[in-house]
Amino acid sequence: MDKGVCVVVGAGPGNGAAIAAKFSSEDHRVALCARNEQRLAEIAAKIPGSAAFRYDVRDPLAAEGVFQQIRE
Repeated sequence: MDKGVCVVVGAGPGNGAAIAAKFSSEDHRVALCARNEQRLAEIAAKIPGSAAFRYDVRDPLAAEGVFQQIRE
């Protein structure tokens, strides 16, 4: 069975990390999206099956690019 993908936008050290950890524990792949690359890398290192993607929701052109990266 293929794992589902959970995309957490605004994946900070609080709620975003908790949501990501919950989905990871349920055998989902997790895409962590936020502006701060260093913080994303720190969070991703603690969550199995996760990957970090820099994404700024204020940039309307960025959504297509980041979701293409996640699909790859």
